[in-house]
Amino acid sequence: AAAAAAGGGQSCMFASVYETPFEDIDAAEAGGWELLAAGDEPGEDYWPLFCKVAFEQGEEGGQDNLVVTRPALIELQCFELLFKGMAALLSSGELRSQGDTVRDAAGPWTVTAESAAGELVEVEVELYLPMLDSNDTYV
Repeated sequence: AAAAAAGGGQSCMFASVYETPFEDIDAAEAGGWELLAAGDEPGEDYWPLFCKVAFEQGEEGGQDNLVVTRPALIELQCFELLFKGMAALLSSGELRSQGDTVRDAAGPWTVTAESAAGELVEVEVELYLPMLDSNDTYV
C-alpha cells in the first residue's frame, strides 16, 4: 500500500453546477441555500466545492498520486467559521481589497462568529492575510 507523503491541504473553490457533486445539489435544493450568481443567465450560479488534497507516494518509487477527498464535518465547520469571520471583516470595512493581484499583508484580526456545531456558541476566529504580489503569488 502506498504511504501518505508530506504535503497537501484543504481548499474551497467555486464551480459550476456541472462540476458539483449530486449530493451537494440535492442538499442545496432541500435547504434553500443561497448561491452566488455566476453571470447574467438565470440559474447559472457559483457552487462552493470543498476538498482535501494530498499526495500519496507511488509504489516502488513511482510517480506520486494526487488524491482528492471530501472534508470531514469538523473541517467544514472550520471553513464556516473562516467565511463568517471574513464576512464580518468585510462588513465592518476593516478588510478591503486593492484588486485581484496586489494586497498588503493584513491582520491578524480576531472576530467573533457563531457556529451551529451542536448548539450556538460564540468562537473567536483569528484571521491573517499574507501579502499578494503582482504575479498573483503568495509571498
